[in-house]
Amino acid sequence: MNLLFNLRYTLRLLRKSPGTAVVAVFIMALGLAVAVPLYALIKNIGYSSLPFPDGDRIVRVMALNNETGQPLRIGFDSYQYELMKSSLENVEEFAAYDSFRVILSDGDVAVDFMGGQVTSSFFSIMPAEPFLGRTLQPADEEPGAPAVVVLGYNTWQNYYSGNPDIIGQSSRINGEPHTVVGVMPEGYRYPEVRELWTALPLKNSNPGGVRNLSVMATLSESTDLSETSVAIGTLFDGLRADYPDIYPLVSATVVPFTRYLAVSTDMSTIGILMSGIALATLVLVSFNLGNLLLIRANERLQELSIRNALGSTKLEIIREVLRESLIICTAGLAFGLILSRLVLDFFNFEINYLLGTEGSFMLPPWAVFELTPNVVLISFLTTFFIWIATGLFSAWRLARRDIGTFIQGGAHSLIGGAGKRALHVLVGLEITVSAALLVVCGASFIATINGTRADFGAVKDNFFTGYVVLSASAYDSKAARLNYLNELHTELLDQNDFTDVTFSTAVPGQDGETITYALNDRQFDTDTPPSQNQVWVADNFFELFEVPLQEGRWFDAGDVDGSQPVVIVDELFAENTWPGESAIGKSIQVTQEQRTESLQIVGVTSHIIHDEPMAPQSSYTSLYRPIAQSPLDYFRVAVKVEQTLNADIAAVSSSLRQAATRVDRDVPVLTIHPLERVMQSSMNGNDTLGEILLGVAFVVFSLAIVALFAIVSRSIIARTTEVGIRRALGSTELKAISLFLKQGLGHVAFALPVGGGLGILISSSFLADTANVGSIIVNVSVVVALTITTMVFLASYIPSRKVVTMEPGEALHYE
Repeated sequence: MNLLFNLRYTLRLLRKSPGTAVVAVFIMALGLAVAVPLYALIKNIGYSSLPFPDGDRIVRVMALNNETGQPLRIGFDSYQYELMKSSLENVEEFAAYDSFRVILSDGDVAVDFMGGQVTSSFFSIMPAEPFLGRTLQPADEEPGAPAVVVLGYNTWQNYYSGNPDIIGQSSRINGEPHTVVGVMPEGYRYPEVRELWTALPLKNSNPGGVRNLSVMATLSESTDLSETSVAIGTLFDGLRADYPDIYPLVSATVVPFTRYLAVSTDMSTIGILMSGIALATLVLVSFNLGNLLLIRANERLQELSIRNALGSTKLEIIREVLRESLIICTAGLAFGLILSRLVLDFFNFEINYLLGTEGSFMLPPWAVFELTPNVVLISFLTTFFIWIATGLFSAWRLARRDIGTFIQGGAHSLIGGAGKRALHVLVGLEITVSAALLVVCGASFIATINGTRADFGAVKDNFFTGYVVLSASAYDSKAARLNYLNELHTELLDQNDFTDVTFSTAVPGQDGETITYALNDRQFDTDTPPSQNQVWVADNFFELFEVPLQEGRWFDAGDVDGSQPVVIVDELFAENTWPGESAIGKSIQVTQEQRTESLQIVGVTSHIIHDEPMAPQSSYTSLYRPIAQSPLDYFRVAVKVEQTLNADIAAVSSSLRQAATRVDRDVPVLTIHPLERVMQSSMNGNDTLGEILLGVAFVVFSLAIVALFAIVSRSIIARTTEVGIRRALGSTELKAISLFLKQGLGHVAFALPVGGGLGILISSSFLADTANVGSIIVNVSVVVALTITTMVFLASYIPSRKVVTMEPGEALHYE
């Protein structure tokens, strides 16, 4: 009963005097609205547990460069996979898989999905009871076994209309008949986002086969990651020694399965940045709440003193202070979770738009941006910690003093002496953390915005592009693939909607395939061969995109299969490789999938950005090969349309698909978009990151401005009696105001250089590869310094002006 009474009493007091409490709740909610979504973003992408038995023991084997320790893009061949299976005793189960684009053409319209070729052991590592039928079995992998497929639940529902009799029926997958043997349950889309699964026959177990296998495993209970990594590293040491020409630099390690995305990309760096921002924001919230709760306790000091005189013990009064701070923190948690949900909805919207341009890339099924129980639990624990840290600070201030002596001491006694010094320290820490966060977020935001304004080096207006995959066995030969290109070119030009057509494996804004290269006329200083972006293009590619020719010639009708292999390089590659010389006639040896070719340079073109338009990616160079010499089984088709059709995506898409259907109904044109949107998609990740950083900067700014105004003004008002005494003794208004201005600007003079310097140091580290990073950081730092100085000046001047205008007699009795 006493607890309920005390709780109602505390709530009445908060309703009676809500000012400081409302500000504290606002600060708590804003801080959680930054920290909780960032935690969910980092946790769910790179640190989630797989929802399977022993999910924490499921690992991904990653190929590494033995010399640099950096992840390699290549997968493993079947020989390496079989060697791992037979040699590593501390692994319970191995599975191999490969991803591929699936074309289903059972109906009138062909559709595409992402599928996985998997060994049957995959369904043992990531088990689930099939919704219908069965999963893959070892017999399905045997040479000559009938082709079978296991459908994902969404594929079964959307393409096959949830047909309950689907088991045993035949389906055309990439032009080949497959018997449906199972349907997986709803939500099963592993290993990343896959909609169906076929058997992966490991035909060739000889060293040096095609390196396209991803490998996963389940560790035994008696081992751990480090032990397995050492064992697999030793295994690959022997492999390099036995086959130095085939595996000269390849090593391997194991990582938790859900972490491989973060390890293999720059998401680790982004994760560190986001984690630091989230932690610093919570520290800032703690400083603010500590200040505000101290002021709130000071506001109630006279009332608490009276309660103490009427018999309340110091412990009961401390409990009252903690109870009030708990109510404030709980209210902040509630509003913070509501705001966090809105921010996570924004994340989902942004990411769905980002992934909508390229359907081949999707976030894995464990990356769910929502308030999961784990996220909510962390939010509760964070709030509890902040409550303990900030509430105990105010309670400690009370516990150190004899409350009963304060009845005559006025409402400002807690912040005198040591309390005043503590308040000054907290204000200084708040300015320090705010300055550091604002510099980091502001510099990162400006850097991402500058990157999105890059010129890709090619025209984009009135162009549409789509993706074509020739995965059917009918296109196993170069001649068949080239014939398809010629027929599609003819069909598209017969359409009145298109004025011109070209083909390439990557359009501007998209990266091509990675190859290594060597030069005839020089040796490199390192044993690691340099890598290079390679793009296969039609002979009209550069002219259609209005890319200037700097030297030499374009590809022509003579550059076909069997003729001299040729290459066009861009001007950055030519200048970096042969400064001051002509690149025409030089030779390059390129190596891809264990095959080396000598290419003669016939032309130099201006630079095209085939990656993110951010440094250093914006300066990545490309080699261009004639697609007629070796047409691949995938390519991009780009069509130029009349100005009147530029905005009519539906009409262009329909014309493209109809033309492709007339050539081969099993080969649709996929992911059709305006070229401008495709270019934009290469910047969407930076745009989203920039928007997140801008939002964080806004929240930090809001926290700083609200807290500084609240704390500095409250500390000034608490000294109203002191001002009255000074005024009674003859002090002028100007002297009284300057006293508080000197105090506020003193905080700035000490804390701003520390916080700004810390922000500059962090920004310089994370943005080291950004163009003009120095000027960006300097400009942002100046703006942050001026902003914080202005905020502190106004927070000191406005309330001090109010205090000094009081009559001295009124100020002496002010509470």
